[in-house]
Amino acid sequence: MHNKKTDTESYIISVSVLLLFIFKSDNEDFEKYSLSAVVKFSKGKCVEIADFLSTAEANKTYYMRAANGASGAKGVVGQIISRQSSDGISAVSGATCSSKTIVNLYLKALNKAAKKGGIKPQKTPAPSKIPVEVP
Repeated sequence: MHNKKTDTESYIISVSVLLLFIFKSDNEDFEKYSLSAVVKFSKGKCVEIADFLSTAEANKTYYMRAANGASGAKGVVGQIISRQSSDGISAVSGATCSSKTIVNLYLKALNKAAKKGGIKPQKTPAPSKIPVEVP
């Protein structure tokens, strides 16, 4: 974990979350891997979620699709930054697990930043509320 205070009201926080990925095969095997990102806060707001890394880079297409969106659907990162919340975030179709993981990365970073001060923590929404998959 990397925490860096850039000025009196800004924080750069690196976080990781373990993701349970469904490997699409005939027998539906499960594979665990982690996804990490750098989440930047400035003046009490999340301003960037970037620099994604994974222990399974073969899944980069999924987590980048979740982050940036696809087929006209807004990505999870854009939704979080515009709402400043994880409430009501819609998963990107075809990248649902990665969408949920990015929301969890944000919540983990938000709660770490709240401990540093100047940022309001958010309770984790019920799993049924985030994210809602968009067709």
